[in-house]
Amino acid sequence: MKKEKKDFDKNYNVIRFKKLQSTGMALIISLLVLIAAIPFNLIASRLKVDFDMTPNSLYSLTETSVNIAKSLNNTIDIYFIFNSNQIKELTKGRPLNTLDDFSDISGLEPMYYSLAQYNSFEKVNVNIVNLSTEEGIRTMSDLQLEESLSNSLRGDKVNFLVKSGSVAKKIDGATMFISEASEELQTVTISGFAGENALTSAIKHIDKLAMTDKQPVNYFLTGHGEKSITENYSYVVERIKQEGYKIAELNLAETGEVPDDAQLIIVAAPTKDISKNEKDMINQFLDNGGSITFMMPPNDEKMEYTNIGDVMSKYSIVMNYDRVKETDENYLADRDNPYLFEADMLGATSESAVYLTSQILQMNAITYISNSRSFYSTSDNLHADLTVEPLIQAYDTAVGEPYGGINPDPDTTEGGMYLSYYAVDKLRNNSKILVLGDADFIDNEYLTVPYNATMQHLFLNSISWANDADLDLGIPVKVNTKDHIVISKDSATVEESAKNLLILFYAIPIVVAGIGVLVWSRRRIS
Repeated sequence: MKKEKKDFDKNYNVIRFKKLQSTGMALIISLLVLIAAIPFNLIASRLKVDFDMTPNSLYSLTETSVNIAKSLNNTIDIYFIFNSNQIKELTKGRPLNTLDDFSDISGLEPMYYSLAQYNSFEKVNVNIVNLSTEEGIRTMSDLQLEESLSNSLRGDKVNFLVKSGSVAKKIDGATMFISEASEELQTVTISGFAGENALTSAIKHIDKLAMTDKQPVNYFLTGHGEKSITENYSYVVERIKQEGYKIAELNLAETGEVPDDAQLIIVAAPTKDISKNEKDMINQFLDNGGSITFMMPPNDEKMEYTNIGDVMSKYSIVMNYDRVKETDENYLADRDNPYLFEADMLGATSESAVYLTSQILQMNAITYISNSRSFYSTSDNLHADLTVEPLIQAYDTAVGEPYGGINPDPDTTEGGMYLSYYAVDKLRNNSKILVLGDADFIDNEYLTVPYNATMQHLFLNSISWANDADLDLGIPVKVNTKDHIVISKDSATVEESAKNLLILFYAIPIVVAGIGVLVWSRRRIS
């Protein structure tokens, strides 16, 4: 009996020793982890090493941006240009002269981290230009920009400039941030950063342009009754220049050829047709991968645009000789003008053209059309490598009244007419075409009309699209997300909300602790 008790005591002591040994080891390991964590954090803080644990990588560049920044051929300078008064509500009047000055400004952290990471690459330099200081003014002067671009950057808005050598592109700061206004509209908070896509696409585009001997030029065709770009289209032309694109006029009857530096030909509201020789030159330009935009408002002359029509037909696009009229007063911008009406902006589905309307659709902006003809697409020239899609559609209540042309007995078109198309032909070296039935929106005469803004936006997008700017890289907006609990103000649900909070903060931890105690006691007894 004594021997059995002695053996029992011995076994019990062994088990107890092992448990103590196991518990002691766990405590030692926990202590070592804690000890290691302290210097690790201190070192990371000293070396400014950050770990982005946010669900949408709010403080990290995407792989797309990193790969583009690593593969640059030219040195790229990014300028963040502002006046301290423009952002004084965010900065509380503190001095802003270096990038690090923005590191802890609420709402601007994603912008700071993005710029800091761009700046870490060998061929990217980030510069802060505070126009409230003499140094900032001197830096702007040293950039030696074209006058129109320089003046636009000195205005009352925050802007970014991406530059390499003599090639530069402006990015409107308003498009870089997502903001939310309070219910009383007293305060505005920044809820997201949309700038990475814009900056990376601009970096990619400027790097590409800096590699060419001649910067591509966008030509407005002349010689067919078109208006002057200096007298009639000067506002839009200046906007295009501010985007970093060159603009000039082109008279093919005088040059006898499309210049080698041409990237895009814009045919804006011609009152006469182009000649057969001009058509052949334009088709050769398109065969080589060029782009063309036709703005063809209604013309009441008894004539046809035969050669212009032939250029369009190669992309399976046909224009009607009509003038679109809206019959429902609810869709009119002006009750006295049935030719100024609301229409649907459609989304381009082709990967190469999605940028044309994607931003406009995200803004939920209303599209108004002024004095437009309609178009349709045929299947005669369609092939697997030709993409043709409409961009703007009139409502079913609109009609197309016969207008101009030589058809002796034209028909009235009704319902769902298309007012714009785009097409891309891979067999013609990815040549592109955009047709629009409206041209008023680029005319200085109508600039004060607010409904022109959406069409101007589409037109400016089409310039970038035609110049292969690749503006939509698929980089998502980085939204500030925080875990939160919503407690309803509704008295009927207050009690339920309170119960949920009690369960979350008290009941669940007590249950978990109870389970832990139960497991510990059972192991102790055993």
